[in-house]
Amino acid sequence: MALSDQFLFFKRFMQHPLQVAALVPSSRGLARLMVEGLTFEPGEGVVELGPGTGVFTERLVPLLPDPSCYIGIDRDPVFVPLLRKRYPQLNFVQGMAEEVDRHVREAGIRRIKAVVSGLPWASMPEQMQRDIVGSLNRLMQPGSEFRTFQYLHIYKYRTSTRFRAMMSEWFGPYRVSRAIWFNVLPAVVVSWRRAEETSAVTAAPTTDDSSPPASATEAQPQCE
Repeated sequence: MALSDQFLFFKRFMQHPLQVAALVPSSRGLARLMVEGLTFEPGEGVVELGPGTGVFTERLVPLLPDPSCYIGIDRDPVFVPLLRKRYPQLNFVQGMAEEVDRHVREAGIRRIKAVVSGLPWASMPEQMQRDIVGSLNRLMQPGSEFRTFQYLHIYKYRTSTRFRAMMSEWFGPYRVSRAIWFNVLPAVVVSWRRAEETSAVTAAPTTDDSSPPASATEAQPQCE
């Protein structure tokens, strides 16, 4: 991790502590665990919420079937230009996680396989948590997965447990990973998978009846 990234992250934390909510970017060990086991078929996309300086992004890039299958959403006006310069092949939007379903729809990604989040759930007010979870519910299709991390020292905070309860209302039981101790601060990965039988509102319109059958079209790896 570059020292410049650590300094920038710390600076943004000092300026916006509730929005950034971390002193330094996540460790490589946590980044590896966040993407461990993720695979993408052609046409399947991934959303990254709060990519920051791109620690998780770096691990996601080799997994993508095509660069158009990625969208990163961050509200920070400093991080987004940095990410666009660092990963010019990817799509980064300065926007709100509460509108993730709209951002994905506008990006033209038809199926989201995974959502990877670096958002600070413990510092969020209840309504913001509800708005984001509601947008995720509209976005995530059967079989899609949501992954985030939570720091061990605030894992049992009321705001942290409230978020997990909200997610479980829509997505069922969650899984908790082993702890990553060599991270500032120690953390675990928490994940949900939308059950195949659970209905969800798709993020993009379906094709009309005039579209040719799948067998008659050439397979496209792109997500758009």
